Amino acid sequence: RGSGTVSHRGNADAVKCTARFTKVGGASYAVTSHCATETGRYEVSGRVNAAGGNRYSGWVETNGQRGNVVILQQGNHLTVTVTSGKGSGHLSLSR
Repeated sequence: RGSGTVSHRGNADAVKCTARFTKVGGASYAVTSHCATETGRYEVSGRVNAAGGNRYSGWVETNGQRGNVVILQQGNHLTVTVTSGKGSGHLSLSR
């Protein structure tokens, strides 16, 4: 659970999300999250793989738009960065 900002077409919105990671094999995890901004609610899904140390990378998708995601883990804290051609997002999540 956490919060951050989402930028889209030059506008930045505050966002709150809850996320769940489910191991699907080896070092691969399915990601599902529910996020909300002032303008709406979004379900985000994707897949990440361990990229060494405390770093995970992969993709996420919502409403037919796909972006790249990088997750850094420090204890019970996750820093999430999502980038795509349409915008970007930065979140801090904690247990």
